[in-house]
Amino acid sequence: SLKVRAKFTHNSVVWSCKFHDTGDFLLGATDEGVIKLYDLNTCGVRSTYKGHTDSVNKVDFQPFTNYFASCSSDKSISIWDMRLGLTVQTFYGHLNSINDVVFNARGDMLYSCDADGIIKAWDIRKVSEYATWVHYPHVPANCLEAEKTNNYLYVGYDNGYLGVVNIAKKNLMTKIKAHDGPVNGIGINLTNTNMFTIGGDGNLLVW
Repeated sequence: SLKVRAKFTHNSVVWSCKFHDTGDFLLGATDEGVIKLYDLNTCGVRSTYKGHTDSVNKVDFQPFTNYFASCSSDKSISIWDMRLGLTVQTFYGHLNSINDVVFNARGDMLYSCDADGIIKAWDIRKVSEYATWVHYPHVPANCLEAEKTNNYLYVGYDNGYLGVVNIAKKNLMTKIKAHDGPVNGIGINLTNTNMFTIGGDGNLLVW
């Protein structure tokens, strides 16, 4: 049966959590703009990261590294060195709260979406914006996920639609009505054969 192994308490709402690839560490991000790194071996706080001035809405580890990205309602994206506790890169360009951020499988691109429905791709090596897309102007883009071949990006919207972006060609491909409520989450399995979406209509769909 399931047993609670550890309990970590924040002083505010926790919006996002993410395991490190080793499985030894867990990030927790809050609406106070604070990120904490938990050591699952000692069940204690390893580091605390402060830099955002508003809610941290999502965190994601760069694959197989000690770096992670965070996005915030302060309209910025930060990349952090987990060991040093310092911001190594910051990206600006969104004009509204950033709802999600995710690395591609190679870790050389970063994708983000915001409450205005703007999707952006960032080149990590060049520290610059790669592309911007808009399916539905002023319809919040709630979540996104990059498939494992690094060719396509899936975006979930507040109007229940799922958008598909061709990253290499930098164009919008299609829009699919997925849910009768907001699309709140997207996930793709490790073999890149199935995707799930979860919605405000109470449905979990497997694609």
